[in-house]
Amino acid sequence: MTTQWDDLFLSTVTTKRVTHAASGRSAAGTDTWANSLVGIAVAIQPLSVRELEQYGKVTPQAAYKMYTAAGQDILARDRVHENSTVYQIVGAMDQAGMGEVDKFLLSRAIED
Repeated sequence: MTTQWDDLFLSTVTTKRVTHAASGRSAAGTDTWANSLVGIAVAIQPLSVRELEQYGKVTPQAAYKMYTAAGQDILARDRVHENSTVYQIVGAMDQAGMGEVDKFLLSRAIED
């Protein structure tokens, strides 16, 4: 689907989703991060001062925002891999007036 926002999507990323496998020896089990979406077009930008004030009270770890085409299978617990940088999705942003685009809050420097 082509949108008016496509020219802003300058990066391609892979989203990863965790699966938890129980372990017979440990109650904790093992978490595995597997590719969920590969090669999706996005724009990742630092939050503005105004956005930091707006979202920081609820999601203080958020430092970046990500735009992508609406309707992608992206969940708040997913991770976003952009080259060697890994972000954690920490929430969704206000979608008012942006029906063709979804916006997510990201934190940075997550290690797999």
